[in-house]
Amino acid sequence: MCFVTGGRAGMRPMDHSVLKCLFSLFLLTVSVADPPSNAVILASEITPANASNTASVGQASNTATSSSAATSSSAATSSCTTRRCLASMLIAKEALSQPQSPSCISNISVPLIVYETLSVDTKNLRFESRLQIILSWKDPDLSWDTSVYHHDMVVLPVSKIWTPELHVTNGVQTTMKHGNKDLLVHSNGTIEHMVIMNTVVGCEVNLYNYPFASDFCAIGINVWERNGCGMFLNFGNVSTTSENCGDWLTGAVELNAKGGRNDRNYLWVSLKMRSENTFLSLVLPSILIIVADVVSFSLPLEGGERISFKVTLVLSFIMFLVILNDLLPGGGQCSPIIRECPVCIAPE
Repeated sequence: MCFVTGGRAGMRPMDHSVLKCLFSLFLLTVSVADPPSNAVILASEITPANASNTASVGQASNTATSSSAATSSSAATSSCTTRRCLASMLIAKEALSQPQSPSCISNISVPLIVYETLSVDTKNLRFESRLQIILSWKDPDLSWDTSVYHHDMVVLPVSKIWTPELHVTNGVQTTMKHGNKDLLVHSNGTIEHMVIMNTVVGCEVNLYNYPFASDFCAIGINVWERNGCGMFLNFGNVSTTSENCGDWLTGAVELNAKGGRNDRNYLWVSLKMRSENTFLSLVLPSILIIVADVVSFSLPLEGGERISFKVTLVLSFIMFLVILNDLLPGGGQCSPIIRECPVCIAPE
């Protein structure tokens, strides 16, 4: 504390001390009236950092929200806009096994079979035929949403997905190949494909009236099935491409499924022999030989003319038997009656 005493004359010696004391009092008064606040200092130091951190968190949150929205948008609208891109996506599924339905049975539709007779072997009683078969089945794993992928159908390589295999139960030799290297897949999983089968089937053709023979031959078309699992065939229409095959004509071709069983599906093929060529090459010469044999009895016995003529007939019979041996089977229940003709007309 500073005290001032005395009159005017007494203050001069202490002017310097008084000023110093008053200045100290001024500073003390100012510090008490407005003290520095630590909270304000801390707030001034911390608030900018917190504000920047809060801004960073908000920005990151906005970025995550926009990223999530972009992901949802890409899920709703696929980036696959071409058929090739869609085909690559389906190929990546590697659907190489049979479609597994709850019933363990895959229904294979056969809407059309185009039949053609290639050859008939009367010597070995076999005939060869060619079948073009249209197949259709459904694989749910190869379906897609048309609202996401704007295509109703796509073409896939036949080697990249499962395809059914057909076989001929009574076939001696059968080969099956794909009609094309590609197949057609619809958006609901329906697949369309074509296969070509060449088969040789044994057939006991009734040749008793040869060369006026006609008969039916069966081709059994089936698929694999065991213990309630496998495939089931649903047949449609059957047509023929060519009715003529050498000396044989193909008549009606009908499908006969016995008893609704999947292992008894047969194509019944009606075959009829064209007798014109055989009649001119075998029957007519036989008739002429018979007539010549009868006429030979009018020849005189002297001079050896009858004998030489009979020798000529014997050689003709031998040639006739050789031709028949090349064309007709060696035996059986329905042996051709024409085989007995050389015995009946043997020279006396």
